Amino acid sequence: MADVGIDATCSEQFNYIEKLRDSSHVRALTVAELGAMFVRDDLVDSEQAGYVVDVGLEKQLAVSFPKEEDAMKIRKLITEDVGINNTGTNPRVENGEVSTLIQFRFLRPTKIA
Repeated sequence: MADVGIDATCSEQFNYIEKLRDSSHVRALTVAELGAMFVRDDLVDSEQAGYVVDVGLEKQLAVSFPKEEDAMKIRKLITEDVGINNTGTNPRVENGEVSTLIQFRFLRPTKIA
């Protein structure tokens, strides 16, 4: 399974922004919640790995079509988070453009024979 995995300390802010960006978003699971999905008697510890995707804020907004007032809120929240990281996306400004780092987790449980 692969999905966004967010640090628990940032999940509230991350999910708020995601709902502004995409009204169908429910919530991203935390890294711990993702790992707990495979804790059962017939499974052994899942293998886990992660990767980070560098996403330009304007590009992300262009392909997700939020309401204009919500896009303005997102820009403000992300820009104000540069150097702080309350969103869990490590936003930064490079060459005048705001980018974020979205963390994905891969989990592969192993079934006990």
